[in-house]
Amino acid sequence: TNQIELSVEKFGNAPVPLPPLEEQRRIADFLDAETARIDQVVSIRINTTQLVKERMNSAIDRLVRGQHLSATKKADYEPFGKIPSDWGQGRLRSLPCVVQTGPFGSQLHADDYIEGGWPVVNPSNIFEGKLIADERVTVSDETRSRLSRYILAQNDVVFGRRGELGRAAVVRQENVGWVCGTGALRVRFTRPAFDAEFLGRLLGIPAVRFYFETQAVGSTIANLNESILLNMPVLIPPLHVQIEIARICSEVESTHRSLLQAFEQQITLLTERKQALITATVTGQFDVTTARGVGLR
Repeated sequence: TNQIELSVEKFGNAPVPLPPLEEQRRIADFLDAETARIDQVVSIRINTTQLVKERMNSAIDRLVRGQHLSATKKADYEPFGKIPSDWGQGRLRSLPCVVQTGPFGSQLHADDYIEGGWPVVNPSNIFEGKLIADERVTVSDETRSRLSRYILAQNDVVFGRRGELGRAAVVRQENVGWVCGTGALRVRFTRPAFDAEFLGRLLGIPAVRFYFETQAVGSTIANLNESILLNMPVLIPPLHVQIEIARICSEVESTHRSLLQAFEQQITLLTERKQALITATVTGQFDVTTARGVGLR
């Protein structure tokens, strides 16, 4: 009842266009050549997309570690490399913050979820530094009230504690009131001595991801806990520098995301064009005897 089944009899009775054999060969040769050209362009676009992502991540990494400034001292945590001489260093526990693990499974059950309620944030809801709601994983006002200690406030940093380590997002105005889920940790600063946006960027750079990968626990799925997160090495630039770096990182990301979106749209259009060309050719809507290519650019 949940799967579409095609019987041998129905498959055998399906209508099939049957041009002369010589025409079939011309169609096959034409499609081989034209689809290969489209595949080649798609491959180039995919490779370019990967290069853009790498360039974006590298630029953000250098900004967060202060490489655009004068790096004059070696960081205490070796993977950070050299950092500006006026930057502080420490562990997350040295900052004025509180780390809260999401509710245990006994506090939030699958049957507590409803549609159209308050979104619950788990690792799958953290995507490219943003919180994305899943309308199927939300809770009622009553459940949210029961889980009041896990309600998110603006500038909290929500961190996935399993799966892709280092996945994090800052809670923005549109996310206020959502609930920290079982698979997440919340970092909340108790006074404005550290910028949440800068912490979000710091969590995503390779040096910090390496820390999490080496410290995570669990034999099958890597997991993080409050202790591991609190012991995370941090860079502590002056507050105004943190804010400026976070701002520039957002600009760099916005520029590169626009390029990525353009390339992804091209890949989609090329894929659709390939399928349309195949359909039109094998059904006789496109005459291959007069065709000279599909005009790729």
